[in-house]
Amino acid sequence: MASKTWLGMPAIALAFAVMAIGCGGEDRALNGYWLDGAGGEFRFRNGNWESWYLGAPEVRGTYTARDGEIRITVTHAHEDGAWLDRDGIRDLFIYTGMDETLGDAGLFAGMMDAILAVIDGMLDELFAPQEGTYSVSGDILTLTIDGEMETLTRR
Repeated sequence: MASKTWLGMPAIALAFAVMAIGCGGEDRALNGYWLDGAGGEFRFRNGNWESWYLGAPEVRGTYTARDGEIRITVTHAHEDGAWLDRDGIRDLFIYTGMDETLGDAGLFAGMMDAILAVIDGMLDELFAPQEGTYSVSGDILTLTIDGEMETLTRR
């Protein structure tokens, strides 16, 4: 059964996605496993990527990389033992993150539109494509996304 505490997952996944940006497309130098030194692992393979944290999958998606410029998109988040797309994550939150008896009683009926707007805003941010720059020098991958630089080491 899904945990009601998963709400922090989109923010965590977004942070990992931002750190992972800059992977692969036509640039095969990005292929492989890269470690951030803080428990994060990023797996890039020919235009597909995954982010793991402390051995557990977090998010995955697609990327393109060419001439030092990268674009990454989250397509799925891992929750409740499965990879879920945007709609799956939304449904999981709505149906397991809310107490159904309170919903049935109409207690939150007037707030549902506002709650859904917050959920959709978080998901829009998580699943939005992001762009930045990257460079590979030996076993070091340097990514810069939204002005934040991350250095990863090849495993």
